[in-house]
Amino acid sequence: MIGTMVVAALLALPGAPGAASVSGTALIHMHDPESVFEVTVAARGDAGTIRVAHHFQGESGWLTGTVDCVRTGGPVGVVTGKVDQVHRIGWLKPGDRFSLSVYDHGRRDRIGMAWQAEAAHCLGPAPDRAITGGNLKVGAAAPD
Repeated sequence: MIGTMVVAALLALPGAPGAASVSGTALIHMHDPESVFEVTVAARGDAGTIRVAHHFQGESGWLTGTVDCVRTGGPVGVVTGKVDQVHRIGWLKPGDRFSLSVYDHGRRDRIGMAWQAEAAHCLGPAPDRAITGGNLKVGAAAPD
């Protein structure tokens, strides 16, 4: 909760909404149990798409979503929206909210993900997971 408040406070700075952008693809390896998430985001100015694939024990599921908010502050970006389609990710359904937070740190990016009730419009969780492949880019909003 404190991480969400810190990210929200950073992104509430003047000038954040403009043409902020978050884009790229990230792989996140989870080791307990062994699974891999692949997150692709193309978001700019409160619009865009996300795709998340989850590979676990030889099975794969995916979801797509429509972005309704993009906020940036320095190297941190938050992207929120709603799930459009879901295939084999049983705990999500179309219409559920998502939130992604990104810390753009060269090839050592970090990401945070929240779903359903934990995913509020324009707010994101602390980017607490290191990505293990790919690269995410946070583009600053134009000054007011």
